[in-house]
Amino acid sequence: MNRSTREMNVGTASLSASAEPPLSRASERPARALRILHLDSERGWSGGQTQVCLLLGHLIRRGYANAVASPQGGALLERCRSDGLQTYGVRMRHYADALSVVRLAWIFRRHSPDVIHMHSSTAHFLGVCARRLALSPAATVFTRRMDYRLRRARLMRLPYLHLTDRVVAISQGVRRALLDSGVPDRHIEVIRSSVDVDRFRPVHGMRAERGPLGISEAAPLLGVVAGLIPRKGHRYLFEAMPRILKDLPGAILLVVGEGPLRGDLERLAMTLGISKSVRFAGRIEDVRFALACLDVLVLPSVAEGLGVSLLEGLAMGLPLVGSSVGGIPDVVRDDVTGYLVPPREPAALAERILTILADPGLRLRMGKAGRRLAEAEFSREAMGLRYEALYREVLENRSSIARTPSKGGHSGPLRPSR
Repeated sequence: MNRSTREMNVGTASLSASAEPPLSRASERPARALRILHLDSERGWSGGQTQVCLLLGHLIRRGYANAVASPQGGALLERCRSDGLQTYGVRMRHYADALSVVRLAWIFRRHSPDVIHMHSSTAHFLGVCARRLALSPAATVFTRRMDYRLRRARLMRLPYLHLTDRVVAISQGVRRALLDSGVPDRHIEVIRSSVDVDRFRPVHGMRAERGPLGISEAAPLLGVVAGLIPRKGHRYLFEAMPRILKDLPGAILLVVGEGPLRGDLERLAMTLGISKSVRFAGRIEDVRFALACLDVLVLPSVAEGLGVSLLEGLAMGLPLVGSSVGGIPDVVRDDVTGYLVPPREPAALAERILTILADPGLRLRMGKAGRRLAEAEFSREAMGLRYEALYREVLENRSSIARTPSKGGHSGPLRPSR
């Protein structure tokens, strides 16, 4: 597709009326402004950075003082800087990036945060090392977004077991992976990712807007919104397409996202003989447009912390089909908001997708249930309030430890036993 399609801005009033707000809106209430310093080592933009921005927006409106440290020129830093937040450029290239540890230690001493909140694994490792170097009294929180087990190396487990006040799991699947890796349950807090339910809302009558995507109004349209990387499982959805096309010859698969597997997937589509039924949309600036055009949203991942695109589809009233891995079952409630299928099974994917595409009443029922679930359990406010409570708790625990005489000090997580 050409650049104008890949970076399409939504033109319909029903979507553009709720354009993404800047992060730096005025606070809704006065408060003792806790200073939260957020660390993220990713240069690109994915679901994790979306979640950081959702949290930042909530915290700013609630009166917290936020700053962000992230790689110079990276997508998150540029977004935060353009919205007027205090930012620090730190390269954070890898776990052994000693220069970044020194840089972070300088930032900690200069900024004096109450809480250091780390949002990626590299930022976590470097952040706890820098806090030690800086002798910072700040509390530490790390949000874990991946559902695979931790590395066996003792050094890589040390930040989880002894140097972080609390590890946040974004789903029950991530929590299970942490428990399986030896992280005590009392050190883990489950705070699920969120979606802006005001921006992502059901929109009807969008079939007529499919034209710029090269898709007819009448075509059954399934889609996947995810980076083109191995763990997202695109190949299994492609392998399901011949079975889908056997029953629905006019069906189209819309692939939204960029990544290193683009060429491999294009070749796979040719090998399977489905090229004419697949549309590679690349990156779409406002993904709500693509979601509003779909009949069903699919995420065939083989590993997934939760799946931000599923949350966005849920809020927009789309039926979902997802693999039964990681945190996906938190969102795809089987036979309620969609269907769960075993990972790496194209036949099961095809069967469930066909069931949904063949039944408009089922799509409507699942879509309505999904919207209710998004509003009840996955709102930005629900996530933000949980983080606020967590910040206060770890700070109170640190204060109580500091008031308690101790010969050796305390270097471990500070949560009381349950």
